Amino acid sequence: MNEESSREEILANFQACSGIEDIGEAFMHLEETNWNLLEALQRVLPETSQNFVSPPVEVVNSPDVEFIEETPLLHPLPSAPYLPPRFFPADIGPDLNTPRALDIAVIGSYKTFNFILSEEETLGKLKNLISIKAGIPGCQISLTGWPDDNVPQSDSVKLRSLNLPQKTTLYMISPIEPVLPNTDEIAQRLSLNYRLIIHDDTNKKVHQIPFPGTKTILEVKQDTNHLTDIPVRCQDWKGWPPEATDDAALGVCGIDYPEHILHVTKNLGNRSRNGEGSSYAEPIIVDTDEEEEFEDANDFGVDEETYEVRTRPAHQSILPPDAVDSLPTAVLFSENFSARYGESHPMFYQGSLEEALKESLLVSAKNRKPLIVYVHSDKSILANVFCSQVLCSEAVVSYISSNFNIWGWDITHESNRQRLIDMIAEYFDSSTAHAIKLVDVERLPLLLVANKIRSTFDNISMIQGSVTLEEMMTTLMHVHEQFNWQQAADIEEERAREEREIIKREQEEAYNASLLADRAKEEAKKQELEEKLKVEKEEKRKVEMEARQRQQSEQDKQRRQEEVSATLPSEPPPGADVTAIRFRLPDGKQVTRRFSSIGPLKTMFDFLFVQGFSTSEYKVLQTFPRRDLSGLDPTQSLKELGLSAQETLIIEER
Repeated sequence: MNEESSREEILANFQACSGIEDIGEAFMHLEETNWNLLEALQRVLPETSQNFVSPPVEVVNSPDVEFIEETPLLHPLPSAPYLPPRFFPADIGPDLNTPRALDIAVIGSYKTFNFILSEEETLGKLKNLISIKAGIPGCQISLTGWPDDNVPQSDSVKLRSLNLPQKTTLYMISPIEPVLPNTDEIAQRLSLNYRLIIHDDTNKKVHQIPFPGTKTILEVKQDTNHLTDIPVRCQDWKGWPPEATDDAALGVCGIDYPEHILHVTKNLGNRSRNGEGSSYAEPIIVDTDEEEEFEDANDFGVDEETYEVRTRPAHQSILPPDAVDSLPTAVLFSENFSARYGESHPMFYQGSLEEALKESLLVSAKNRKPLIVYVHSDKSILANVFCSQVLCSEAVVSYISSNFNIWGWDITHESNRQRLIDMIAEYFDSSTAHAIKLVDVERLPLLLVANKIRSTFDNISMIQGSVTLEEMMTTLMHVHEQFNWQQAADIEEERAREEREIIKREQEEAYNASLLADRAKEEAKKQELEEKLKVEKEEKRKVEMEARQRQQSEQDKQRRQEEVSATLPSEPPPGADVTAIRFRLPDGKQVTRRFSSIGPLKTMFDFLFVQGFSTSEYKVLQTFPRRDLSGLDPTQSLKELGLSAQETLIIEER
């Protein structure tokens, strides 16, 4: 399945589970979670709807209870854990004006095509998509199964007008495809499980295998290859219906229900049909171990000029014999598994089993993940079915990737089987190794889920290859729930141990600190006393220096005052050119003196200086107009400055 088809299926599943019909909104949630279906659903569903693991429910036979079996499509979407649909509140419904995204399944005679289309698209657009996927001209495609037999009359009609449900199943008829019988009958046949009794006349064995009705004849032959070791091209069948082709599904090819008997033999002769009802013709390819048997090809009717005879290696197991537990072996296992079953599979740990155990379980409890040891064997009938339908399903791959680490090993060869038993005995207890040693090959593949119990590794579950997809998911969820309980206990134990270690470390540090304190106690006291004396001495020196500076300043000031006082003109008697000024001092006292109005302002400043009020320390303020005279030119006369015959000036400290 390509990436586009995969995203269409994820979008359909997301809308079906969440109830979000707006394609844009659904696309936004999936984009933000990198198209992780479970994570996107957890974002939009209420908390009460996210309990994926429900407790067991007792089933009671009652006439009031009706069980309805769901009819699957030919290629159903991968199963996932049940997610309840989103319900709208009673007063809030979906926007009926927003176009819905229709999930349309188109069933042909041997294949199903799934499409996600807006209901605003036309029937012609749907036919074009079918034409691209099926390789059939759109003009030759005819669709049946419309609701209420409302057959559209034109390809230009919009899907909205056809009243299609959100999930719609249609059936395709074209000249290239055979005419289908009644659609209800097809659905019923496809929903059945058929038991094929396959007689391997070459190896003298009988296999009874259940297959769903959606399985094609070619897929049955491919699965039989793993049981009989007979390549599909060399299989000669008896028992298939005469007109059945390899592409036909079991449910529509005409076999008997519930059991159908078939015979298969190995045939190297020239034939245009690979068994009854199978149009399978290609140049005959001979395995290397069969070259002697096929030396005289003409005895079997093979025309050497028509058919190319070449060799290829026999079917290879995932790991070669005598494999060594190492990084290259792990990489080889992953590459061969991908080549056989596709890229969609759990990401196997790239390293040895010891390294996988260390990285998964020998870390802090909060960072641990249970480790799945996957044991594969090509000798098991279940290997191909389990890997393709269970282990590689989208639900299992996503759940394992989120909650587990997984490491793989192949025991098809006896040497590799013994090597695995030795490794399990080395890292686990003897009972686990003994259990793997006794496991029946027909119950493989096997998943051994490992956890760390105190100081040893232990297996908490063994999942055999006979489980269904639903059983696999249920078991994995149950195992992970058990792991979570153990992990919570280990986290609490680690926390308590870390607290004890912290207390012990603090006690040791306190003891060592007390020893150092005792040794340094006298020295600290001595240093403290010396520092105190030094500080006191420095403070005393500063006080003495400041006192000397103040004394010197006072002396300088007094000497200056005396010098200014000697040069200060005497106070003039009252008269026309005399200004009487009252000085309001900062301490509230007042001083009055007369000055010549034609004398300079400096005479007034000198008087104030003699009184102890230097203009560098005090301001001389005139009240009206209010101005600071101490900032004016001292050579100007009082008259030029506009002082009246009687003035009151305020002396204010700067």
